[in-house]
Amino acid sequence: MDMNEDLIPEPQAARKALAGVADIQRRNAHALSAHVAAPHFILWGLVWSIGFLGSHFFPSIRVGIWLAGVGLGNFAMIWILMRQLSRGPLIAPDSRPGTLLWIWIPLALALFFLLGARDGDRLLAYLCLTFVGIPTLMTGIWSRSRFIAWTGGLVVAICLRGFLLAGEPSFYLWMSWAGIILLVSGWRARRKWMIPNV
Repeated sequence: MDMNEDLIPEPQAARKALAGVADIQRRNAHALSAHVAAPHFILWGLVWSIGFLGSHFFPSIRVGIWLAGVGLGNFAMIWILMRQLSRGPLIAPDSRPGTLLWIWIPLALALFFLLGARDGDRLLAYLCLTFVGIPTLMTGIWSRSRFIAWTGGLVVAICLRGFLLAGEPSFYLWMSWAGIILLVSGWRARRKWMIPNV
């Protein structure tokens, strides 16, 4: 028997090997997506939790709480992004995030008018829905990351329910669950998908 023939894998073995490689690539992509998203989930989960709970228990300083939280949150987000970008690309080279942007912009505009999100609680729920909930859900679906998709889906559901509670005393307590979900999801991703130097 020719020794070279022994080195040629059988078709079934080759297919299994290729499937294994594809599975590893998929898992690595999911891990990277979750790891990159984790600090942002933790940051905005913390801001939302403090903002909504603070608005419920201390309504007289509600505006100040949100101004401080969002202001500090934006500075922290910029620092996190700069730190992540300095360590390499945040997305796969073959991904096309621009496509998501072209879907998100008209959707956000349509929801603004359909949901009547012009002021007060409705505007707050709208901002949470369109700037975090829907983009997170779309990113999870696009990247085929169930973890990110489920996190975004839960936030979307909470925000939509928030529209029905707008003006009610329980509005801020209900919306605080969106912050808690982001915080817990970010903490879980941070623990489960620890990737050095990312």
